[in-house]
Amino acid sequence: MKKALIYSSNIFLTILIWIVFAVIKDNSIIMPMPDVVFKGMLSIFSNPTTFRIIGMTIYRLIMALGFAGFFGIVFGLAGGLNRGIATFLTPTVTILRTLPVVSIILVILIWVGYEKAPYIITFLMIFPVVYQAILEGIRHIDVKLIEALKLEHDGINLLIIKDLYLPLITPFLKTAFLQSIGLGIKVLVMSEFIAQTKNSIGQMIYLEKQNLHFHLVFAWTIILVIIVLLIEFAVVRSKNTNRLF
Repeated sequence: MKKALIYSSNIFLTILIWIVFAVIKDNSIIMPMPDVVFKGMLSIFSNPTTFRIIGMTIYRLIMALGFAGFFGIVFGLAGGLNRGIATFLTPTVTILRTLPVVSIILVILIWVGYEKAPYIITFLMIFPVVYQAILEGIRHIDVKLIEALKLEHDGINLLIIKDLYLPLITPFLKTAFLQSIGLGIKVLVMSEFIAQTKNSIGQMIYLEKQNLHFHLVFAWTIILVIIVLLIEFAVVRSKNTNRLF
């Protein structure tokens, strides 16, 4: 109850600050009131195509998360179990983590076109997060436990990876996914915005901006926040369990 009250008070404070800024700005076009944005959200959801647009953006996010998760786990395990592989991958991961998002979007967009670009761009941004989490998770495993299992099972095999490594790195992996959701949705919508990807939230934000419907830009932004919160809530609920696999 106390946690819900604190959570609600933060939302209330955010809305209050929003109203104050809207009054100070006194321009309904660029800084609409919350009630105007809320009515805009209702108009968005009254359009049947809205659910397809939201569904496609979520689908792109899930696909990017899935591939980034798979390859991040595979390469993270390989790097964690073999320092040579980790050293070899370090420059690539560092480059992906430091490259400007806009640069990657423009380059990938030219290479693969507006339909595939959001998937690839989001994957490239999320992969280093998952990879690094797996790497750190393995490095935090007790060395004595690893050595004992190596002697018992004659080295590393798939059974040890499944029964030892994966359960122990699960908390790191879930934390990485929590970080990846927010990062992924921001990068994905930005790439949809620039690439003008059909049936996407990014395209809708671009169109509303072009038409000076900034209350709808705010509305779509709030919808994005709600989507991220719902996905993160599901991951946090899963985080309370001991295993992911």
